[in-house]
Amino acid sequence: MAIFAHPDDDVTIGPLLAHHAMAGIDLSLVVVTKGELGVTGHCGVPAGDELAAIREAEVMGACEHYGVGNLVLLRERDASLAAMDRREQAILMERLREAIAQAKPSVIITFGPEGYTRHSDHRAVGAYVTELFQSWQPDAADGYVPQKLYYVGIPASKLLLARELGEPFSTAFYAVDDAFITTVVDVSDGLAAAARAESCYKSQHTAAIMDGFNEIMARVFEGKCFLRLAMSRAAGESAEEEDIFEGLW
Repeated sequence: MAIFAHPDDDVTIGPLLAHHAMAGIDLSLVVVTKGELGVTGHCGVPAGDELAAIREAEVMGACEHYGVGNLVLLRERDASLAAMDRREQAILMERLREAIAQAKPSVIITFGPEGYTRHSDHRAVGAYVTELFQSWQPDAADGYVPQKLYYVGIPASKLLLARELGEPFSTAFYAVDDAFITTVVDVSDGLAAAARAESCYKSQHTAAIMDGFNEIMARVFEGKCFLRLAMSRAAGESAEEEDIFEGLW
């Protein structure tokens, strides 16, 4: 299960989603906000319900390309997550808990503290999911508990390379020190499907941005997805992984 803030945040691990879908893994994507404030000059749609509906359709299309079978849309207000009061936080946490409990994923992926782009919603989602993971109690009926929590991240060396190569989209990203990247998965077989998914997000990304992002995934990241294992209940995990399902019960 991947849990992100906005429709299109999934592109950060798009090749990984497609890679595992092709291997027959059941995948879930939880999108917390409607993204109704994601106004772009090229789209020309103002903030509000119309843009939210467009973005919802976009993420549905992207999931078809990835092979994600379970899409959960929580439809919270865009840019609201970091400013929620305690009552609002509790309600959202319960909604997230219900989504996890229903799908019962072994592995959860979300944003780390830097939020990939330092967006406040990204950081908030990562914090909420982390709190849920670390406090999760086994289900009384079947003993379910999520086993691994990962943060998606960009190694500092790869971000530096992207900027040296003049990839303009890379200026929106923030890096994680290479030493904290624990998991590197070869997802080159998912690049084509991920590019098709990325093409769904026309309200957010111009063709040039899409091409640039796909170029980073293929040429700079060399068809690999980089993650940080934040917490694990799995036994015997190694310091360096090539598979997010390593060590599961």
